[in-house]
Amino acid sequence: MKKPKPLRDVVANKGHQAGSLQAILRNAHRLEQLDSILKRYLQTPLYNYIQLANYREGILILLAPSPVWASRLRHMLPQLRQNLLRQSRFKDLRDIQVRIAPLQRNTDACRSANHSLSPESAAILEQSADTIQDPALKSALQRLAHSRDKT
Repeated sequence: MKKPKPLRDVVANKGHQAGSLQAILRNAHRLEQLDSILKRYLQTPLYNYIQLANYREGILILLAPSPVWASRLRHMLPQLRQNLLRQSRFKDLRDIQVRIAPLQRNTDACRSANHSLSPESAAILEQSADTIQDPALKSALQRLAHSRDKT
């Protein structure tokens, strides 16, 4: 089994390996710069949804959150390619690939959000429950109206 490297060696980039922390940070910074160049040439709606994933050996990989956005991007690829080739950072651009990668949602934030029921809404639910004949629906509305008391 391979012995783990001390953290100070990884941070100091001893051994000059491609997986060192400094190399990873340099690549992340390079991709950030390339993404900002790319965004200059994307139309407004695309600008918000398209993300540069990688650029290596002349191949630019772009991510779209859905097939619809990918299709819109593919439609403008010839013009985008021309514009990017004028930039020195993309002088060796050979191909642009579009991949679909759905946006990541922060489900923890959604779960922890406070979804409280206003007193007015609780009263409306309670009033609605009083007029319902179906016992299951009536019970569900009452539980929902009273769930405000538990928060």
